Amino acid sequence: MTPSNYISSASVGNRTLSDYSDIGVPLTVTRGSDEWATPQHIFDALDREFHFSTDLCASDRNFKCPLYFTKETDSLKQAWTGICFMNPPYSRTLLPLFVEKAYRSARDGAAVVSLLPVRADTGWWHDYVLNASEIRFIRKRVKFGDCRKSAPFSSAIVIFGPSESPVIRSVIL
Repeated sequence: MTPSNYISSASVGNRTLSDYSDIGVPLTVTRGSDEWATPQHIFDALDREFHFSTDLCASDRNFKCPLYFTKETDSLKQAWTGICFMNPPYSRTLLPLFVEKAYRSARDGAAVVSLLPVRADTGWWHDYVLNASEIRFIRKRVKFGDCRKSAPFSSAIVIFGPSESPVIRSVIL
């Protein structure tokens, strides 16, 4: 995640992500990046509720917690403990790995509060998100960082924790 948001140069259906530049989603000059900066108001609201100890997907410039992991420290290779915040990379290859790790870490005692794109047509959504403790669908599309317009996808706050019975609700952030 960086202060200025960016998405990868991948394809979505018959369109490439550069086709979405007209909606104000800045594209990075670094090919292959798939990170979206966390809107501060969303993090602040969640932090007031959960009091995070660790930012699982950060950079040295935009970390939200005193303890944080970057690409270089590779969050997927670290133990996730305590109450963690996660806004993972959104690529098709990395996102499922982060969601699975959140699910498994919660089974080991961590709490992982995640800002995720809603992708109910994927295996990881059905295997892990639908087994989360709580899913909070965000009513409006999220406006990430410096983007002029909202993201071209819906988002949800997904809470992986000790509860076995998922709670699903709609929230306005």
